[in-house]
Amino acid sequence: MRRRLSIVMAAAALSFALVPGSARSRSAGMVSVTNWDSNCCASCANVPERNNMITRWYNNIKHSKHGAQAYDDYNIYRIDSTISQDLLTDTPEPGHNDDEWIDGVNVAIVGMHGGEHPSHFWRGQPRITGVYGECSVEATEMKVGDLYNNSLVLSSCHSACKEYFPYWSNWDVQFNGTHQIDGFHGVMWIDEDLRDNYAMLSDDGFDMPVKLSFIDNLYKADDWYVDGVSVDQCPIPVSAGASSSQAEFHRDNYDYYSWDSDPTGSIFWARSGIVGCDPNDDWPY
Repeated sequence: MRRRLSIVMAAAALSFALVPGSARSRSAGMVSVTNWDSNCCASCANVPERNNMITRWYNNIKHSKHGAQAYDDYNIYRIDSTISQDLLTDTPEPGHNDDEWIDGVNVAIVGMHGGEHPSHFWRGQPRITGVYGECSVEATEMKVGDLYNNSLVLSSCHSACKEYFPYWSNWDVQFNGTHQIDGFHGVMWIDEDLRDNYAMLSDDGFDMPVKLSFIDNLYKADDWYVDGVSVDQCPIPVSAGASSSQAEFHRDNYDYYSWDSDPTGSIFWARSGIVGCDPNDDWPY
């Protein structure tokens, strides 16, 4: 049975309008890590299937079947190779600039191992160390949206855990103009059976809010077992706005066809999830 959809934020009057993106701005990108350099993470398990899953999202969002609204390929695409913190973060140090990668496009997907930082935000595992020897991508250094990005999918464990949300200041840094970040509460699963789900995530996102597409395609109940106990996969879309009503509007209306102006100033958030979704390595949502 499908569990009840939980919308976390009070309803508000909606007065924003979405408009189609310009031809130049319709660009998509992908970063995928499936194996790790021993100097960065000797214990990380290689996961070649991850790339098969998120490539389906990337290829479908650019497909000609979407007509003029298909996203363009600006060659913002990298698998393994030299993926480090430097490509995915924006900090004052030289070399940390994501403008040519996730912020150089309007929609992007990032896939890598992830976990929860002790200070309650997502921390991802890049393939190699960065220019300063760092071996992690921390959400608080991403500043997504300060250039072009409007939407980011974090195909990674613990990328949008429920317990992060009381710590609003962490999200304030991560959302820096983007409209929506889609992640997971608890463990995210890697399986060849999910390839079509990632393809449908991008396909359906042209016809319905990305929030619904993300939950409908990637919520999985009792599909896997850990130590004999069934566990769920719990997708959590998170939207931002310059006001609570704009955040709710982005959550309930943003799709891959169109968007409105970037959130600026004080940031508000709205999130969605399946009540009772019970993942591996976290509490039920």
